[in-house]
Amino acid sequence: MTGVATPDGWQQVVDFVEAPRGSYKEIRDARSHCSPVRGKELLMQYVENSKAANMLIHNDYIKAIM
Repeated sequence: MTGVATPDGWQQVVDFVEAPRGSYKEIRDARSHCSPVRGKELLMQYVENSKAANMLIHNDYIKAIM
């Protein structure tokens, strides 16, 4: 019934998380998707968006189940 808005640039975090990590080279290469500073900024924005006051309310869904 509610959702969380993903911040602009969120795909960088997704790409980092989904990158292969089978070797040290792949681990190092995964870091190129998102710097630690940018990753922290995006995660903190996601946390802010997750607060009850900032959540998206899906009114159409709520009406549909009533």
